[in-house]
Amino acid sequence: AGALPKGAISASVLRICHYHGGSSHSGDGESPKVIFDEHTDTSMLTLSPLSPLSPALQLRDTSDETADAWLHVEALSGATENDVEVHAGDFLAFLTKDYFPACVHRVLRPTDPLGRISIPLLMRPRPEHELDTRPFDPEGVNTRLVEVYGVRCRDLGRLFDVRGNRLLHEHRAADKAEQERKARAKSFRESMKAGRKVACDSD
Repeated sequence: AGALPKGAISASVLRICHYHGGSSHSGDGESPKVIFDEHTDTSMLTLSPLSPLSPALQLRDTSDETADAWLHVEALSGATENDVEVHAGDFLAFLTKDYFPACVHRVLRPTDPLGRISIPLLMRPRPEHELDTRPFDPEGVNTRLVEVYGVRCRDLGRLFDVRGNRLLHEHRAADKAEQERKARAKSFRESMKAGRKVACDSD
C-alpha cells in the first residue's frame, strides 16, 4: 500500500465481520453465549450500523453497577437497520481524561441461522503520528483535554491493549464471583424448600 499524503493522520479501518448463527446461550442454559468477549476499541470513535433482525451487539451499562449489566442496543424499541451506533474508543477517552469514556462492548452468538454481518468503522490516527495537544489549548485552561506531546500513537495503542487486558480479567473475575453468588443463593433456596417439605411430610 502507498504512503498516506503528508500531514494525513487517518488510519481508519472498515471491518467486515461474519458471525455464524446458533444457540444464543451457553451450556448452562442461562448465560448468554459470547463469541467476541468484552473489550474497548483502540480508536477515536467507532461507528457500527445496527442489525435489529439479528441482534447481538451489547454495550456495558455503566449506569448499573452489577457485573452483568449489558444494554442490548439492537433490541431497543425503534431500532432499525438505518441506525448507527457510535461510541468512544481508547484514544478519545485518553485525550478527554475519560470525559468520553471508552465503551466496553461485546458480541453474542446471533440466533438467526444465517448469522450476522457487522461492518464497524474504526476511526484511528496513524500509528507513527506524534500527538501534540498543546495547540488546541495554548492557555492550558481546558480541564478536559490532556496535555501530551511527542508520543506516538503506536506506543499509546500498545499501552491501551495492556490496560484493556487487565480490565478484561477484572471484569471476568467479577462476573465469575456474581455467578457463584447466584448459584449459592439458588442452592440455599432449594435446600430451604426441601427442608420445609420434609417438615410438612413428618407432620
